[in-house]
Amino acid sequence: GTGIDYPLLQGEDNWIYLNTDATGSYSLSGSIYLDARNTPDFSDFNSILHGHHMADGAMFGDLEKFADADFFDSHPHGNLFVDGKDYGVTFYAYILADAYDELLYAGPMTAPEEQDALRAHISESARNFRSAGQENAEHLLLLSTCSSDQTNGRSVLVGFLSETTYPDDFAVPEKTQSAARPKPAARKAHARLPLWCWLLLLVLVLLGAVIAYRTVQKNRRN
Repeated sequence: GTGIDYPLLQGEDNWIYLNTDATGSYSLSGSIYLDARNTPDFSDFNSILHGHHMADGAMFGDLEKFADADFFDSHPHGNLFVDGKDYGVTFYAYILADAYDELLYAGPMTAPEEQDALRAHISESARNFRSAGQENAEHLLLLSTCSSDQTNGRSVLVGFLSETTYPDDFAVPEKTQSAARPKPAARKAHARLPLWCWLLLLVLVLLGAVIAYRTVQKNRRN
């Protein structure tokens, strides 16, 4: 139900993919990329995905929609494909955070007390929140982008990984897409006429004009 559907990249640092696309070319919108401190298989307790907030909704531009409670409630799931395997993502918190939040943007946490502190911080800071079994989750996923709501603001959508994947309930069926496209029969008749028909029509129009002119001249003489 969003435009967030991209390849995930990871660089040696968190700067390279700010303005580099998946082909390695320069791009103002950059890429969606995993924090350089995280392991690429998403086995860390907390993994962070970064992306630009584009005005047209590209990259992570749609994250701000989760600030709306209704949108948040109606879009609880996503999917992640990594290393040949599909994972489901259950989103349970939306946070309007600060870029210097030391807990949200800390590196991978291994100590149980650090993990508990992050869980508590997420629930306490959340603008929108749901109970979805996150207290037992072993792998949290944080999607982060810039926010214009405050200085150094960040929109952060938090979820957790699971073995259960989810269907795209917002996909438009192929039949509906076909119906939305104009059918050839619905086009105007002139779009189907061959060139010789147009030439013949032009000749008939000119002939009619000549006959009409001669008739008018004849009537005037009489």
